[in-house]
Amino acid sequence: MIRIQDSTARDGMQQRNINKSFRTKLKVFELIGVSNIESVEIGMCASADDYAMISEEAKKLDPQQEVVVLTRLVKQDIDITARLIKKIPRLVIKLLIPISDLHIEKKLGLTREGMRYKIKKCLSYISDLGITIDLCFEDATRSDKLYLMEILQMCDQFPIHMVTIADTVGCMVPEEFGALIHEIKAENHRYGISVHCHNDLGLATANSIAGVLNGAVQVETTFLGIGERAGNTSIEEINYILSKKYGIKTSIDTPRIYSISKKIAEVLGVSISETKPMLGDNVFVHESGIHQDGMMKDSNMYQFAFPEEFGIKVDPLDATISGISSSKLILSRASKEFGNLEDMKDVIGFYRKAAKIVNHITIEEACDLYKFIRNRQINGHAPQGMRFSTSAPLGASVKIFVRYSKGTRPFSLAETIKL
Repeated sequence: MIRIQDSTARDGMQQRNINKSFRTKLKVFELIGVSNIESVEIGMCASADDYAMISEEAKKLDPQQEVVVLTRLVKQDIDITARLIKKIPRLVIKLLIPISDLHIEKKLGLTREGMRYKIKKCLSYISDLGITIDLCFEDATRSDKLYLMEILQMCDQFPIHMVTIADTVGCMVPEEFGALIHEIKAENHRYGISVHCHNDLGLATANSIAGVLNGAVQVETTFLGIGERAGNTSIEEINYILSKKYGIKTSIDTPRIYSISKKIAEVLGVSISETKPMLGDNVFVHESGIHQDGMMKDSNMYQFAFPEEFGIKVDPLDATISGISSSKLILSRASKEFGNLEDMKDVIGFYRKAAKIVNHITIEEACDLYKFIRNRQINGHAPQGMRFSTSAPLGASVKIFVRYSKGTRPFSLAETIKL
């Protein structure tokens, strides 16, 4: 069993163009509260206002969920955060520790030795408070490995619950990240290893998987994979891949994740890409004729993930029809309009030509256009419900505009359709 720590509200909602209001966060926490996720990183606490907001936000979570508060290596911040234990019994203080030379020197203005002293001093102080302690090593993947290992060894002197190795700028590939976690795990530290990966190279999920396979016991994720820049590890992806590919379970089932993810997208006003794994509208849609034909024969033909696993139902025969669709599917739609085989073959040919010029033309619209042209050729007038106006003689290429009773949709087929 791998633990999941959710960071949707703390890290994920740092993404630009996302509603960050207090009310929005409360709605998000209410959804996460019924997710069955073990641990929730709720935010940072550095002021009285932060204290008040976190106190209210935590009420939306399940009492059994860990409430993790990210805290700087500042005594005042630690003291404010520690006061939350009166309101949040399962409080975890997570110390944010910049560990790369870039962060130590340029951001904090310290030396490695100065940073070592600061870490040790804060850990000594917080250990006496009787509150669960987590650590997050920021920019660990760009730190000096020897220095990182020395600091991790020093941390064994304190009652630490979990240590996060953060790929803060998403710079590692799975081989590198897996090797780093393996090396840390081999030291047999007293604490568990958590991984926090960003998606700058599109590898956040892959790196998190590599971390788990090399000894990490917790993965930090966000719903929808939202977050700074290119986002974070997606809970939808990590949960499904661990279960489907490796038989590794988490505390949350796939249908529940799918449902909550869709609701969180609505709350945040986030548009889900049509091709986003697990969640996109195109995930179970097959438009290519070869794929549609294969899916009608066996649903395993062109799918590894199945809609039923996500608690939804998709009928392969309801797939989108387009100019590259299976002739069988086009025929099944066209047969509703035309009775004889000769006409149906003509319609399919006409539809394939029209689809090359008119984006998103439907088979039903193609049938209407075909009727229109046939009636014009045979009777010299348009069928009921349509209007036709042109001075062009039969046999000429024309631009056709078909008026439907539900509105007007123009089609420019001058180089394809001849009357």
